[in-house]
Amino acid sequence: RGCPRWKGGDVFHISPNEQFVQRINQWADALAAHHSSFASQLRQLNADELSRRLGWMPRVHPLILGERILLPLYSDGFNLAIIALSEDAGESWQLSEPLLSVGGVQPSLVARRDGVIVAYMRDNGPAPNRVMTALSQDGGYRWSEVAKTDIPNPGSSIEAMVLQTGEWLMVANDTEQGRHQLAVLLSYDEGRSWQVKRYLERESPGTGSFSYPSVIQAHDGTIHITYSYAISTPNGRRSAIKWARFTRDWLEP
Repeated sequence: RGCPRWKGGDVFHISPNEQFVQRINQWADALAAHHSSFASQLRQLNADELSRRLGWMPRVHPLILGERILLPLYSDGFNLAIIALSEDAGESWQLSEPLLSVGGVQPSLVARRDGVIVAYMRDNGPAPNRVMTALSQDGGYRWSEVAKTDIPNPGSSIEAMVLQTGEWLMVANDTEQGRHQLAVLLSYDEGRSWQVKRYLERESPGTGSFSYPSVIQAHDGTIHITYSYAISTPNGRRSAIKWARFTRDWLEP
């Protein structure tokens, strides 16, 4: 089939609505007792229309379900995530409720067989740092309370996907500090647990940094992962974008 050819392009303009304002104010009130400085920051940003509009960024692949597109977005200012949704293949867009958390950003979305959407997020919040997660029962518009999983995360991006076999795959730095390990995890039960782990990279702390993975599966079943790669050598530090390719069987040697 060859590589896709892109032509033209467009910008879609979408801004958080009054429901967003109300939800953020409620969230700030809930955080005031234990995270007073962050709550104050939220209220300040939320009160300014321009601050609410600017700074929403994508990082991970969108989730595409037929004509439906779910594009994960996040804000470093609000330090949380939101989903842009289209029901007509990108012709029009609307925003979900925010995924309320302290530092849950750069969500990666996967869909269970029963229709539940699962978001996995980088943890930029307080310790203990873990991959964060939330569930949506209505296709991505409303979200459960964000919770921490038991997968360590040093404040680094992750990505998850459903393989052709139905198993779930996640690529993540499975440490609390540093990005010197990059692991591939496999789940047989749609993310409820992760039974298999293999490493793409595993160095001592401070030696290497491997991050921002992006994963796809080709038509022939081959899994392809790209990620940023930096390693310290006697001749200095080397940096590159690295590409890993393997089959499903490699995960269980």
